[in-house]
Amino acid sequence: MANPAPSFQDGNFVIAARDTDGQTFTLTMREVQCSDGMSDRVYPLEAEVHYKGETLKGCANSKAALDALPPR
Repeated sequence: MANPAPSFQDGNFVIAARDTDGQTFTLTMREVQCSDGMSDRVYPLEAEVHYKGETLKGCANSKAALDALPPR
């Protein structure tokens, strides 16, 4: 699917798109501390994806945090 430009809605970063079958894909990221529940790590963003009737929730790093990681 095409990657449209993100929008900002109610202080959240949102990407909304449609796949080739017309199914809606929405990614919403909020600036709140998020713990993945499996480690002691705390992330600066909370992520939520809606796609094909499913909702997936998790944590995400900021672009700045990803850019600061050592190369692999």
